[in-house]
Order: sequence, then C-alpha cells, then structure tokens
Amino acid sequence: MKRLTLLLIVFISFVHSTIAQKMSWRDYSDLADKSYKLRDYASAAKNYKQAWQKKKSKLELLYKAGQCYYIVKNYKEASSALEKVAKKSAKFPTSSLEYARALKQDGSYEKSIAAFENYINNYTGGDRPQQQEIVKGEINGCNRAMEWVKDTASPYSIHYTGQIINSSFTDFAPIPFGDNVLYFSSNRKGKAKIYKSEWDGSSWSKPTLPSIFPKEEKEHFGNGSFSQDFQRFYYTKCRELEGKDGFYSKCDIYVIIKKGEKWAEPLKLRDYINDSIATTTQPNVSRFGNKEILYFSSNRPGGYGGQDIWYSERDLSTDDIDFTVPRNCGPKINTLADEVTPWYDALEGRLYYSTGGLEGAGGLDVYSNQGMGKDWKESKNLGFPVNSPADDFYFVKKSDMGSGYLVSNRLFKDLKKSTDNEDIFRFDYINYQNIFSGKIFNGQTENLLSDARVTIYEVFPDGNEVVVDNRYCPDGNFAFALDASKNFKAKIEKFDFAPQFYRFSTSDIKGNKINKNINLELEKEATLALNNSIITEKADQESITKEQKTKKPKVSEPAKKIMPKEKITINPKTVQKEAPKSEGEYVHRPASFVKEGQYYLIQLAAARYPDLSSNMFKSAANYGTLEHEPILDKEMERVMLAWWADRKEAIKALASVRKLGFKTAFITLHENGVRQSIVK
Repeated sequence: MKRLTLLLIVFISFVHSTIAQKMSWRDYSDLADKSYKLRDYASAAKNYKQAWQKKKSKLELLYKAGQCYYIVKNYKEASSALEKVAKKSAKFPTSSLEYARALKQDGSYEKSIAAFENYINNYTGGDRPQQQEIVKGEINGCNRAMEWVKDTASPYSIHYTGQIINSSFTDFAPIPFGDNVLYFSSNRKGKAKIYKSEWDGSSWSKPTLPSIFPKEEKEHFGNGSFSQDFQRFYYTKCRELEGKDGFYSKCDIYVIIKKGEKWAEPLKLRDYINDSIATTTQPNVSRFGNKEILYFSSNRPGGYGGQDIWYSERDLSTDDIDFTVPRNCGPKINTLADEVTPWYDALEGRLYYSTGGLEGAGGLDVYSNQGMGKDWKESKNLGFPVNSPADDFYFVKKSDMGSGYLVSNRLFKDLKKSTDNEDIFRFDYINYQNIFSGKIFNGQTENLLSDARVTIYEVFPDGNEVVVDNRYCPDGNFAFALDASKNFKAKIEKFDFAPQFYRFSTSDIKGNKINKNINLELEKEATLALNNSIITEKADQESITKEQKTKKPKVSEPAKKIMPKEKITINPKTVQKEAPKSEGEYVHRPASFVKEGQYYLIQLAAARYPDLSSNMFKSAANYGTLEHEPILDKEMERVMLAWWADRKEAIKALASVRKLGFKTAFITLHENGVRQSIVK
C-alpha cells in the first residue's frame, strides 16, 4: 500500500511537471489576471512570477508579482521581485518606493533607508515636494524603529495566544469578555464569522460559533463591540460585490439587542451611518455621561483619505438606534492613509487605533490619543514590542487593565514563521495599573455634580508634580487607570466651587482599586461676588429705567455707578492668558475687552481658576468670543462672552448659553470699557 501511494505521488508530480512545461508565459499571465480579478492575490503572485520566468523580457510581469506579494504581506518575496524592477525605475517610476516599503516591513531598516533615498534622489515628478515629505516620514519611521528595537524599557510584553485561537487563516478582531472568555473573528471556514473560546486556566477551548448570532451563510460578519451594559452588540456584515475593476467588499454596521435572556434579530443602523457607497466597519462603542459614542472606520466622502475614523452619538435615555449624523474625528487622528480599528478606553479617556499615515515602524502601527469626538491632543506611537515591522492593529484592553490583545502578521519566534496571515497576540502591561475611581457630589445638596474636572498629578520624591491626565466628568463619576507603585495627587474642581485635593499612592497589586468620593462646596467668594454684583447693579438698572421714563437726559454720575478702582486699558498684544503658576499663586490678568462705545456682554461664570478649555466654555464660544478679566481685590475672574451692539441679540445668545448649563449667566451693559449695569 505504501509503495502504491508513493508511485501515485510520483505520477501526479510528473503530470503536473509535464503540464507546467507545456504552459506558455501567456497561459500563466492569463491565470494570474483571472486570480487577480477574483482577489486571489497569492495565486496571482505565483503565476505572474512563473510567467516572468518564462519571458524575462516582460519585466512588468515581475512588477505585478511583486505588488501581489506585497498585498498578501509576503514581504521577502515582494522585496526580492521589486528589487529587480526598481533597477529599471525609469520604466516603473514608483517601483523604487514600493521596494523601499517592502524592505521596511521586512524589518530591513538600513537597506530600506538607502532605497528611500535612492528613490527621492532620482524622482523628477511635478509632485516632488510632496514625495519628499512622504520619504522623510518613512525614513524617520525607520530610524525610530531602530531605536525602539534597542529600548528595553517598554511597559508591554507580547505573547502568542497559540494554535487553538490562531489558524493558518486570518484571525482578528479580539473581544475580551470578562476574565476568561474571548470572542474573535476568523475566516478559517471560508466566510468570516465570530467565534468564542474560553480559558480554563491552562488552555483555550475549541472555538465555537456563539448562539447569539443568526446563521449567515452568504455574508462575512465580524469586528464586534459590546455596549457598556452588555445589552447591545454592534458588529460588521460585509458583502462581496463585483465592480468594473473586479470584486470588492461593502461593509455595514448592525446591532443585536438583548431582550430578557435572548438576543433579538439583527438591525442595520440607519442609512446615514451606513453610507450607500462607502464601507462602514470596525464599530466600537463607549459611554460618556448619558451618551453612547460609536467610533468606526469608513472611506465615505468628506474624509482626509482612505479609511478614516468617524464617530456618532446616541442618547442612552432612549431605546432606539438613532445615532447622530457621523462626524470625522479630524486631522489629529486621520491622515491621507488608512486609519482603522478604533478602540476607546473610557478609563483613560484615550482612543487606540492604527494607521500607516504617521512615522511608524512598518505598515499599520498602533497609536493612542487622548480626547474624544473631534477634540484630540497629539497621537503617540506605542513603540516596540506592541508595534513591529509588519502590520499591528486591533489593540484592545481587558477589564483588568493589566493585559489585552492585538492582531499582527509579524514573525514571532518559532511560533509564527510567516507574515502572510494575521494572528491574535496577548499583551501584558508590565507596570500593573490601578483603578482610581469615585463620585463627585455637591456638598450642600448631596447630589451628583455634572461637568466637574479631575486632574491627576504624579508626585515625585523631590516634590515636583507633573500632570498625567485631566478629564471632564459629565455625570459626576470618574475613573482613571494609573501606573502602580507611584504617588499621585487629584485635583477636583467645578466653576463656582472650591477645588478639592486628594493625595494617594497606588499599590503594586495588579488591578487594585482605589475608591474616593469627593464633596465640593460652593466657593463663598464666588457666591458673594456674583450676588453683590447682581443686587447693586440691578438697583442701578432701575434708576436708569426711571430716568428713561421721565425722559431726562442721561447724566453720568460716577458715585451712582459700580466702577473698578482703576480703569484698565491695555495693548491687546500684551494680554497674558497664563494659568496660575502653582497652587495658591494668583496672576492678575488685565481686562481683554475694553472697547469704545456702548455694548453688551454675557457673564458666564465667576471663579478662582476658570478653565476656558472646558467643553461648556467651548460650546459657549459658538455664540460669541470668550473673554475674561480679574475681579479686583479678589483672587477670582469673570468669564464673559462678547460682543453685542444689539440688546435683543444678546438676549437670544443668553437663552442659548443657559441651555448649555450656564444657569446663572446674565447680560451686562458696558460703555467705553466700564461696566454700567445688568440687563433684565
């Protein structure tokens, strides 16, 4: 029997060899073209290479092979093919750039830098300045990657999750559920589906298809995200469509809602979420106050290029699926390249996502950025070992904040020897994090305070303090993930309330929780200043009204007016808007809205340290210009909204800002830089 089997193998090999010898380069090229149209790029790459080997004068065949090898992420074969083509760069002008990128993703950074420099030195196109910027970014990425390789101080360690979770196909989109359950997506059986596996303390169980999903035989589905209360599950469903250039995927976001112990049938999100032409995919939902925020990746019109990160909001007080019209997250997140796999960490107030449009180590790198919606800081590359020369994405943390998962096609020791498929990896955060959380109450009413601000400082042994995080708490709840074994100080503040401070130290226990509720008391100085100004100026307003009724000419009598001790006049170029240098040290700011003639302002707040970067103030700025001035002889400031020449327009603006939460806001009449009265 063994002899018969061996003879059969030899015979089949002989037949295949004979057929291959009879196939012409055109036959191989035709097969490659068909495979390419069907998006079977691996077969297309092999057949294009075979065609070139039979007809080496047709260098375009090898060029196509190199491009297909790059698409399937076989970087060694891609760089080998493109190296030969790049030597004929006059005929294939972008091949040198593609060759340099293949080298970079193979981890050959020094050769990659040389290839990038060779490309730009010989490039003569009209867009040379733009190409120079692209090449500069790529080279900077190579140099940073070589530094990261030597850096042993990374807070992360990376581990392979094994062959039960991973397969020879693409395994992606991990969703940790509790401590021991992992949902993930895989195309191991042809169509992409979501699987479930459980950890028993020593190994993962065989992945199964969860019963919560309906049977989808024709379409791919994956890329899921549970809502915070685990009552909704958002995911992507994709269809294969044929266009003029071949097949492509069209993805949309769906949701299933838990009804009692069962899950309802899938609902497709509204058409303004799922664009009719573009792909909408990789949903992630988080909660902020009474809002559920949906982040997703889409190539819809209105973006910065390729796939961008977008967001939409839903009011949690309703049970419908009516999100707001999607908005782009803006240029602090999105680039000309693709931005994918958003995951929002509500404890950190930080978005994790991947892009190839910044100075990274390879293709897609994982970045983080603090903020939300359209308001972001600067994106930070997580460095090695989270990132690698290959593609790294789907970064997500577990609930313990000390570990999580990511997806990569990187080589990994003897466990993963090919880059042509994605696998799921686990990361551990070496500097175990603690959770500092609590609630903020009104000390007088004992009700939760909305829109308070919490700033966290790390306190060093020499007494220096550095801000590590600051965030608004729209519903009175706060939670921060902080490094273990460090000293911190929390500052809790809200307009018209005296700030509170709390010092604490994190332990070296993984996932340790520190809970502290804070009571804020109304700041007496702020209350008195506000009340006194209203009472005094209201009386003055009454005298002016009486004067108008008797048709007497308006007479300026300084004794009857609320006048500052000295009129402040300034050069706008010299106005200082710096915050106090340290606790207890106050810097008087000159009035920045001294103006000739008569006009109206809206006083929004009077507080010791008003923060004009707050969401409330930013929203108010949509109705006018934010200005601020010191209350003389008091360590306080008024925050004003300017300017209105017409009283009715000022009243309209007042109604709008009161809806934003400035319940005690009022209008003041000014003349030649001097506040005259309050307007009813």
